[in-house]
Amino acid sequence: MHLLTSFDGSVRDAPVVVPRRRLLTVGGIAALGFAALGGRLFQMQVLDGSDYLTRAERNRLDTTTIAAHRGLLSDRHQIPLVRNRPAYVVGIVPADLPRRGEIVFRRLAKLIGGTPRDFAAMVGRATDPNQSITVRATFDPGVAQAINERIAELPGVRVDLINAREYVDGPVTSHLVGHVGTISEDQFRAAKGESGPYKPTDRVGQSGLESALEPILRGRTGLRKVERDASGRETATLGIEPARPGKNVGLTIDLALQREVHRLVSERIAQFELASVVVVDPSNGDVLAMSHLPAYDNGALADGIAADDFARLVKDPTHPLLNGAIGSAWPPGSCFKIITALAALDAGVVKPDTTIHCSGGIRLPGGAWLGCWAAHGRQDMVSALANSCDSYFYQLVGGEPNGKWDGVGPDRLAEWARTFGLGRPTGVEIPGEVAGIVPTPAWKRTTHNQPWYRGDTYISAIGQGFYTSTPIQMAMVAATVANGGTIYRPRLIRSTEDVEQKTIEQRPPVTLGRLASTPAHIEVVREGVRAGMLIGTSPFGARYYGTSWDSNIRDLPFAGKTGTSEYGVAGPDGKLPTHGWFVFWAPHDKPRIAGSVFVKRGRGAQEAGKLGSQIVKAYFGIV
Repeated sequence: MHLLTSFDGSVRDAPVVVPRRRLLTVGGIAALGFAALGGRLFQMQVLDGSDYLTRAERNRLDTTTIAAHRGLLSDRHQIPLVRNRPAYVVGIVPADLPRRGEIVFRRLAKLIGGTPRDFAAMVGRATDPNQSITVRATFDPGVAQAINERIAELPGVRVDLINAREYVDGPVTSHLVGHVGTISEDQFRAAKGESGPYKPTDRVGQSGLESALEPILRGRTGLRKVERDASGRETATLGIEPARPGKNVGLTIDLALQREVHRLVSERIAQFELASVVVVDPSNGDVLAMSHLPAYDNGALADGIAADDFARLVKDPTHPLLNGAIGSAWPPGSCFKIITALAALDAGVVKPDTTIHCSGGIRLPGGAWLGCWAAHGRQDMVSALANSCDSYFYQLVGGEPNGKWDGVGPDRLAEWARTFGLGRPTGVEIPGEVAGIVPTPAWKRTTHNQPWYRGDTYISAIGQGFYTSTPIQMAMVAATVANGGTIYRPRLIRSTEDVEQKTIEQRPPVTLGRLASTPAHIEVVREGVRAGMLIGTSPFGARYYGTSWDSNIRDLPFAGKTGTSEYGVAGPDGKLPTHGWFVFWAPHDKPRIAGSVFVKRGRGAQEAGKLGSQIVKAYFGIV
């Protein structure tokens, strides 16, 4: 320290002299700092100004969609199968989440269920961090109240009031109606992404009629511009563009019959393992009931379901998400003999009164034995259909074993099967339909790289071997014979209507063609199927004990044909398990309904036939 003595004798500090070079250095550093700061301000305000303005605007303003009032579905008597009702959608806006989003996920899971992992996965799939990701939809106002009471602890979480789907009958109609759910990434891309009509958070039809009729039911989405505070809560509405409601759709389904069919099948589904029933109007192809069990609760999927729960549903070996009435094909068994009979009569292989002796089966020249379930003795066409005599039908296609006369052959039989609609989807208006298989020698060479054996021809005649068909296909086979030969496309949709229930469009029945057979031949087959419910003598003198005689209804004459096809591995008794089929129409003379019943574990006469009889009684109100 430097000390100076003043003139008055006092002592004080001497001033510090800073070198000029040091002053210049400090000044230069300060100048550079101000220059950098100015440059950064210039970049933020001028070069990146519009970007920051947009971000600020996004934080302050939010344009949300107004879901259109989704069109309704009603049965043929205007009874609703689905309703719209106010619901609460819980969503997460990724951009508003705190740094440790898992804290919010844990708090939210305690309030509404689900798991933090599911919420994190949903947020991770977000394409726009400013869009709300739906994690739960519910009709319970308590959920919304619980969240709003703790909204300060849940940054990024929001609750919106929407119109949601309520499925009136749940599993009773779930395979028909289907369900809605948040649009998937694949669906969003297929709809042209951000440039298309959907947003990543929109809910769309995912199965059944909800999916098939999505463009009709959806309507046009509206827009709502709102102001939100820093926590994401809405503070003001700035503008609204109204939504346009979707169209309503009138179906052919008879909901009362649908409910009763579901009840009847449910009572024995543990025994059947799975079962399908299709009931149609043979005069126009209207589907009156379509039921498959096991089913699923479409309301649970519409509300949102945890990923683990959905995975278990998908992996369930009974496949409850699959509509087996259209999506599963099985060997039709002896129900197929209806087709074999018409093919043989039309080809002149036999006449209605031609008799063939059944001794319990036939023996082929090589020594192979093809058995029949009983020794029926002398059979004609009517009695053979009533008795479901395998021996008779083997020879209609494969010919007399020793070559005394020829049968229809596999190719002509396949042509007749395709005429009835087998081997291709029927065209019913819901997704997931399979074609089944109509085999030929050429098909077997191509598909299995194997030759077609003579035994293949014989067993094809009774609907086994490689033949498979769906319950809806077999229902239409019954309907075609019931009405005298007109082939209809099965129809689920009758009309579309506006919100005031004014008809916009009527959808008429679609006729696909007619059987290339004489009315006399069709009538013989009809009489044979009717005889399957009776015990008696054919017009040509052959005795029969109809395979479903104990399922006949005394006060209502109806026709029915059973089918039993073997599958799987033989049990301890050496016998293979069997599928059970039953096709029918009623009343016999002036049919009002026709249909098919399929049970995975059961027999045609003992299980499927009795179930079919109960369904006919339910439709006609017979106790």
